[in-house]
Amino acid sequence: MVAVIEPTSGSGYSALPMTKVELEKIRARIPASNNLIEHVGKGKTIDPISLDNILSNLQECSFAHFGCHGTQHPSNPLESALLLSGGRLTMEKLIQKCQASNGSLAYLSACQTAKSDEERPDEALTLAATMLFAGFPSVVGTMWSISDNDAPVVADAFYAHMFRHGTERPPDVTEAAYALHLAVQKIRDSGTEFWNWVPYVHFGV
Repeated sequence: MVAVIEPTSGSGYSALPMTKVELEKIRARIPASNNLIEHVGKGKTIDPISLDNILSNLQECSFAHFGCHGTQHPSNPLESALLLSGGRLTMEKLIQKCQASNGSLAYLSACQTAKSDEERPDEALTLAATMLFAGFPSVVGTMWSISDNDAPVVADAFYAHMFRHGTERPPDVTEAAYALHLAVQKIRDSGTEFWNWVPYVHFGV
């Protein structure tokens, strides 16, 4: 599993301190710590996250998790991107340079990763759809902005279900949709606003 976490703020974007908590939740849930590759941003000037390293890791990993800002470019979808300290991981870069040979699931804990064009909803190309094309048959995305406080709760409940068998057997990616349902139900039952729980969506198997 590859976890890409970007807690620092970019130009015009607020910091995401709870992404660090999100990573802690992943560490606690993954059955074997040696199966987790971490990329944690510290800012543009202090050891920024390398896009080349991310793209290389995506070629081989089974699970990929991104906790960062995301943006959808309505007029040029190929410029839609996950925003990292090392640059913009655009849809174009993912299409050109990523073909995951072992990909099972991509979890995009970022805003607008599944936001579609209201005028052409059946033709929209999103970051979530791009991860499907890149070789991840199961993808979790978001239709609009998500709460930084809720994101670790959703991720924790999601991976609690996916990794519930520990090292006895590998996670079943076909249960990802149900795992997301359980995770969203958890924050919904906590009383969070409708707009906070409804953006989470699942694509694929």
